[in-house]
Amino acid sequence: METQEKSLEELQQILGKLNLLEVGLEETASLLLGHLHNALDVFRYMFRNGYTQEQPSHVINYCIMKLEFAKKQIENEEVEEGLAFTKSVITFFLKETALAELTEEPDTL
Repeated sequence: METQEKSLEELQQILGKLNLLEVGLEETASLLLGHLHNALDVFRYMFRNGYTQEQPSHVINYCIMKLEFAKKQIENEEVEEGLAFTKSVITFFLKETALAELTEEPDTL
């Protein structure tokens, strides 16, 4: 459970850093690629270590594939699209995780 929380915190921190990036700046592409690589590392770690039964490996693998696509966008100088796509993939995963946790909670009625 501790690893799960740490991974989610790392993704939230990466998303926060992505939100601070400005598309028009010269260093944005390299910063974005660095953050994207960090996110890929987190997802790959979760994939290898069986994140949880509630978050099947195919969801994590899906996010990895989508981040690889975002990486290609950035490398092809489509930085704005790559940034938006990277943020959307991480946001998707965090929302899916939050929804899974909500459905796990027992009814208190």
